[in-house]
Amino acid sequence: MYSKQNDKLMLECAVNINFSTSIWLKDGQIVQTILKDNTNNKRVIGHRFLVDASGNLFIDNVRLEDDGKWQCEAEDAFGFVVTGRPIQLTILGKNRNLMMFVMIMNSGGSLK
Repeated sequence: MYSKQNDKLMLECAVNINFSTSIWLKDGQIVQTILKDNTNNKRVIGHRFLVDASGNLFIDNVRLEDDGKWQCEAEDAFGFVVTGRPIQLTILGKNRNLMMFVMIMNSGGSLK
């Protein structure tokens, strides 16, 4: 998945259980999130990571340091934990535009 700096982004917690709690990990480290309150649409000052009741993660003001492997873990009422599929997030920025480089080699192995 690709995103640009300063964008808003939603990552889906795709697990096949009815869960009571969920957490998000970035590169294996727990991310501190707060529950998104659907009763009002006010931004929560100072928090970029919000989670809704479905476990989906909302990232406000995406930054280069958000680049990495994201994954949710959900736990049901019996303590059974399921890990969602990993999401590789690549942040495109000033010096990280999505490009494809093609190198053409001649028969001697040097660049043309």
